[in-house]
Amino acid sequence: MQNDEMQIEMVKDGIVDQETWEKQNKKVLFVLKEVDANEPFDLIEFLLDGTPGAKGWRTWNNIARWTQALLEGGEYVEKVDVEYRKNIYIKLPLLI
Repeated sequence: MQNDEMQIEMVKDGIVDQETWEKQNKKVLFVLKEVDANEPFDLIEFLLDGTPGAKGWRTWNNIARWTQALLEGGEYVEKVDVEYRKNIYIKLPLLI
């Protein structure tokens, strides 16, 4: 593929909630290899929206569980819903 044929597609990522991030005693950062999308989008908006049926929730539910375990400990959360994810994601920068 020649350079003029290449398209750079951007996915907006970063710190979800700056104030919450700064207050954290422990900082957790997940850097993901790639995004499963065909066009640019806002990752943070996508995750906080929590649209049911969206692809990839298995990965994001696990990231929420791992973050909870690393930051606060506690029992394994079997069912992860939108509110649970939102409460966890505000503690992270999300990077792809």
